[in-house]
Amino acid sequence: MSVPNTDPDIRPILKKQRELEAKLREWKEDVDTIQQARKIEKDSKSVDDGKGEVDGELKVLTVKWRQASRIAADELFGIVKDRVNRWVGSSLLAVPRAA
Repeated sequence: MSVPNTDPDIRPILKKQRELEAKLREWKEDVDTIQQARKIEKDSKSVDDGKGEVDGELKVLTVKWRQASRIAADELFGIVKDRVNRWVGSSLLAVPRAA
């Protein structure tokens, strides 16, 4: 940290320098953001065989998650079906039959 300068001629120059340095940091962050966006766009296009689709990776992930959800739903259906069959079966055994 710098020592505050009490010279009235230097103070406005130092203030302007701090403002410019802050602006420069903002611009560097903007450049970093743009570079990251371009990398994501390029990677997405390479996943989509270069057809120009920016969301190629999302399409691949959508298919993958859709398959995973179907598998999970099938598993859950099987578990629930077994429990219902056991419950219904035991309920039928407990009900007295009319003669």
